[in-house]
Amino acid sequence: MKSTFDRRTAVVVAVQPVATDVVRIDFAPDDGETGFESGAHVDVEVTIAGRRETRSYSLIPAPAGLCRIAVKRVPASRGGSAAMVRLAAGDRLVFSGPTNDFPAVFDGREKLLVAGGIGITPMISHARACARRGEPFRLVYAGRTRAGMAFLDEVAAEFGDRLELRISDEATRLDPAAQISRLAADGALWFCGPHRLLDGLRHAWKAAGRSWLDFRFESFGARGDACGSSFVVSVPRHGVEVTVPPERSMLEAMEAAGLDLMSFCLRGECGLCALPVTAVEGGRIVHMDVFFSDEEKANGASICPCVSRLDGGRITVDTNYRPDAI
Repeated sequence: MKSTFDRRTAVVVAVQPVATDVVRIDFAPDDGETGFESGAHVDVEVTIAGRRETRSYSLIPAPAGLCRIAVKRVPASRGGSAAMVRLAAGDRLVFSGPTNDFPAVFDGREKLLVAGGIGITPMISHARACARRGEPFRLVYAGRTRAGMAFLDEVAAEFGDRLELRISDEATRLDPAAQISRLAADGALWFCGPHRLLDGLRHAWKAAGRSWLDFRFESFGARGDACGSSFVVSVPRHGVEVTVPPERSMLEAMEAAGLDLMSFCLRGECGLCALPVTAVEGGRIVHMDVFFSDEEKANGASICPCVSRLDGGRITVDTNYRPDAI
């Protein structure tokens, strides 16, 4: 397996629609290395408005010599999905990884695997790994419409009666509390999907009195309402004031203004980029991270600028830079 930080190159072999607004992308790394552990992802470089940025995509089991990902076109995104779905066979791409922030834990206990929409991508490899190891599991795949659910026929054929579909427009919407109640008392829940479904599962898990050590998840990195109004970020400690446009994250805008900020996951999960908030004027914080608790978000004392933002107005933040600590 390649180092997480290796910058690698590949050729796109095929781009194929697999659901409404979802394409499967197969690419062949120039170095020939395609191995990965279930739950791993790659970080692909994309060009957005002339800037080089990276976007993370979970790896899906693929034929020998290929890496496979799936990308959902999100009109309200900051441009990453639009750049990816424009790829065609023969195009070149640059990526790093695989990296695994969502590793499986095999311990013989029952697993409830829940996938929401495009969140099915890491769950395919997780479910296959569980099946291969004889781990008891149930895969619940939720979506708004059958046509929008990628790899539906493939997972149905592979996992059979261990797969349960929950489709909103067929009146079988997923009920978090009901699903958790069917899980063994010592069972674990693994989830990947949109924030709204994650919130529902977290609240149901807490209400059931289950251990957070048995709740594992990977988020999409931002809610659907991530892009909205522009707002201003003021950092008095460094004499910086910058406008954050709808298509950029707060973190990106601050870095472009010359601030050297710590960050890692860029999905609002690790909390490394979190900054103290000293004032908010003319707007409110839209917390899109999964790092802070509901109580911390309501308090509004901190923000994860990699995914969270204001719905307008101005926010004043401090940084963790302390010259007397050097």
